[in-house]
Order: sequence, then C-alpha cells, then structure tokens
Amino acid sequence: MDVATLGGLIGGAVLILLGIITGGGQVGGFVSIPSFLIVLGGSFMSAMIAFPMDRVIGAMSLMGRTIRTESSDPAPLITLLVSLTRKARREGLLALDSEMEHIPSDFLRRGLRLVVDGSDPQVLREILENDIRIMQDRHGSGRKVLEYLGKVCPAFGMLGTLIGLVIMLYQLQSNPDGLGQAMAVALITTMYGVMFANLVFIPMANKLSVRSEGETLARYMMLEGITSIQSGENPSVLEERLKIFLPPARREDVDEGGGGEEE
Repeated sequence: MDVATLGGLIGGAVLILLGIITGGGQVGGFVSIPSFLIVLGGSFMSAMIAFPMDRVIGAMSLMGRTIRTESSDPAPLITLLVSLTRKARREGLLALDSEMEHIPSDFLRRGLRLVVDGSDPQVLREILENDIRIMQDRHGSGRKVLEYLGKVCPAFGMLGTLIGLVIMLYQLQSNPDGLGQAMAVALITTMYGVMFANLVFIPMANKLSVRSEGETLARYMMLEGITSIQSGENPSVLEERLKIFLPPARREDVDEGGGGEEE
C-alpha cells in the first residue's frame, strides 16, 4: 500500500475539517448531496463524453492502484539482472528456464524467453522497445482522464453555485430570511469542485505520471539486462552500467551478494 497517497488523502481531509471546526463552522453545514451530484456526477458525465467508456472506467481502477500499489525499488532489480547474467554465463542460456517462474515481471520473463529461443538481437530489442512505448501510451490514456476531471471539477462547482444563486433569487420574495443559508449552500458547490480537483484528481494524475516514469525506467533496465544476457556480457560490467540508472546516493544500495568477478 502506498502510504504517501493514502496519508495525503486522509491528512488533507482532516486538515479541511479542522479548518472548518476551528473557524467556528459546523461540519454538517458543509455537507450537501445536491452539490456532490452536480460536481462529481457532472464531471464524470463530461468525461464520458470526452473519452470512451472503457477509458473512464479504467481511470477509476487506476485511482485505486495509486493507493494499493507502492512504487518499486530499482536496486533489487539490478541484483536480479546481474544474478541472471552470471547464471547464463556459467550454465548457458537454457539454465534460465528454471528461473522463469521466480521472476515477477512479465516483461522480463518475455524478454528472457526470446533470448532462450534464440531471437535475433535487433528483433528482440525492437519487440521490447515497442512494448515499452505501448505501456507508456496506455498509462498516458488513463492519466489524461484524471487530468480532465481535475480541470472540469471547478467548472461544475461554479455551475452548481450559479444554479444555487438562481434558485435563491426565485425564493427571495417567498423566503427572505433564508437568503444567507441559501447563499452558503450555493458556495459549497464551488468548494467541492476545488477540493476534488486539487486533493484527488490532479494529485492522483501526477502520481500516475511518476509511477509511469518509474516503470519505464525499470523496463529499460530490464532491456539492458536482457541484451547483456544475450551477448554474454560480464556481470560486473552490467552492474556498473545499470547503476547509472540510480541516483548517486542510491548506487551503494545495490546488493553485491550475487557473486564476485566472473571467472
């Protein structure tokens, strides 16, 4: 579970509630079902017009993934790739068959299978690079839906406020004493639009962008490892090449317990 995403959502909601309470307001006065319907309902209906249905539904699934899934650490990946390279050098490419079921990444398993099957190096690289590009496009399509929701939420909040003001003016003669309360309800819709846009949709879209960059980096590291295995490169050389993908402060975190210099 991603503690940062969950903590940010809960912490943001708590701070808003504390601001309401310490400011002398009542939490119940900030709850409005019509405002929820206008902001969230209108925003999602707008997204369904702007994007295919499956992309909108997929974006909702991605929102859940930002909470359930934490970013992976690339350092253990380097250790795994160096270990696989060392095994292939010592025992041959066919020895990698026994390691397939222990590899969690579909991308890495697919690449190793192509190596074991004797694929041409140029064809191998082309297949895997296309896989990476398609993954980036897929991630981008879901992220665009959340970015779109972040843009239209404040607009629907303003629309709800205008609706509330029109209703308030119609009721001005019949119920002048309720003018202040009606005005407050109208403004709550704007608050909902700003809150959902800046606390939920835009931050989650940004988190997905960061996750996509991390996964892209990991796949390029795997691509380097796969081509290294295919060419029979020295594991120590591969390790130094893969450490370049890490920040300088993290390069010492790579576990060198997989073995020493290749004989």
